[in-house]
Amino acid sequence: MLRMVFSRAIDISGMDGTAIELDDGTFNHGQYFAIGDAVLSDPVTLDVRVLYFTSGSPAGVHLTAPECGIVAVDDGTAWRE
Repeated sequence: MLRMVFSRAIDISGMDGTAIELDDGTFNHGQYFAIGDAVLSDPVTLDVRVLYFTSGSPAGVHLTAPECGIVAVDDGTAWRE
């Protein structure tokens, strides 16, 4: 599970969860892809299920989510990682 906490309320109704990728070369040394299942546990906290894909990620932890459809509730601004 990947938990993302935002600075303001978000809308995930147009979200494409499969656009989210997590590279963890520090803790679990693997690459994960979101499988699309996502829920808001509160207005600013998103939980997304991830699936292990492969080992051997580069050092550090990196999140990639280009144009995944997460927007701010108040003004519709698209979130960019």
